[in-house]
Amino acid sequence: MFKFKDPVIYKEPQFILKRPGVGRLRVVERDLVQRIGLVIILLTFFFMTLLSALDQGGNPVFYTHWYFKAGCVVLPIIMYYILRLGYVEFDNVRERVIIKRYQYKYLPARVIQYQDIDSIGLNLNESATEHGSTLTKYFFKLKLKNGRIVPLFNVYREKTGKKIETWMNDHLKFKINAKENKLKKRPKLFNFSKKD
Repeated sequence: MFKFKDPVIYKEPQFILKRPGVGRLRVVERDLVQRIGLVIILLTFFFMTLLSALDQGGNPVFYTHWYFKAGCVVLPIIMYYILRLGYVEFDNVRERVIIKRYQYKYLPARVIQYQDIDSIGLNLNESATEHGSTLTKYFFKLKLKNGRIVPLFNVYREKTGKKIETWMNDHLKFKINAKENKLKKRPKLFNFSKKD
C-alpha cells in the first residue's frame, strides 16, 4: 500500500543546516519534492485553462481579457515564491537573527537584534497517526521583549527537529525554552483479548 511518508518517494529532509561563516548558523528550507509538486499542479491548472479557452472556439478575446493577463503575471510570481528557498540565520558575530522566509522572500530580510529577543520558544506537539504511531512536530519561534512572537519554522520530522534543537543550543548564547504537549493515551474501544 502506498504511504505518503514512504522514504522512497519522500526522501529529502525538510530543512538543512549550514554554517555559511564564522559564528553563523543558517537553517534552510529543503522540501523540494513538495515544491515541485505544487509547481506541476499550478502549471497543469494554467494549461487546462488555456485548453478550455481554445476548446470554446479559440476566441482571441479570451487572451485580451484581464484574468488571462493576470494569470500570466501572477503564475510566475507564485512559482518564484514556491521554488525560492527561504532561511533563518543566527549570526553571533553581529548578534542578530535574519529571517528570509514567508513574505520576506520578496521583501528585504527581517533582522532582529539579539538584544530584542527574550527567548526562543520550542513547542513539541505529539499527535497520533493513522498507523497508531506518534508524530512529534517541532514549532520554533522567537519571543521578543516587547511581547511579540515571531514564527521561525515548523519541523515535522523528529530527527531533523532534534538536530536543529541541538545545533541551536550549541550555537546560540541563550537557551531554548521547550514546552511539550504529550499525546494522551486513549482507552481502547474494543478489547478482543478477553473471552466472555
